[in-house]
Parts: sequence; structure tokens; C-alpha cells
Amino acid sequence: MNGVTVIRVGTQGVVRLGGAVDDSQAERLEAALGEIGDLVLNRVVIDCSEATEITGAGLRFLTAARSRWPVRFLDASADVRQLLNQRRVG
Repeated sequence: MNGVTVIRVGTQGVVRLGGAVDDSQAERLEAALGEIGDLVLNRVVIDCSEATEITGAGLRFLTAARSRWPVRFLDASADVRQLLNQRRVG
């Protein structure tokens, strides 16, 4: 899978990230924030298991999501977790 998908599972929103999640995905990531907001969820799960790299707009998306909702990250790489911790997001 490449790209960004948003689905609802019960009271959670699940965002699946695939491939390179970077500035080329900026518009889709912004739209995903809107989709999550429209779902009015208790928690957001961000599945990074199929992401090959997360940079630029991808990191901004993760930061924005974490600032708006309780977020659980699945399979985020050690590098991504370190960057999020530096931003006080992870």
C-alpha cells in the first residue's frame, strides 16, 4: 500500500500510512486530518507498518494529529519515534 487511508473502527480512527510519507503526500495528509476531525473520535491509531519513510509533511501530520487527539502509533520506526520525542509528540 502506498499513500494514506482513514477508516473508522468503533470509536477509533485508524490512519494507515504506506510508502514514503513526505511532502509529496502533503495534500492527502491535510485531508486526512479533516477526515479524522469529521469522525469525532475518542482516539486515533496511526499504523506506520507499511511506511518506508516518514519525513517533512509526514512528521508534521503526526505532530498535528497528536496535538488534537490521543494517538497510538503502531510500528513506528525507532528513528520516527525519536523525532516525535524531540518534538514532544511520541
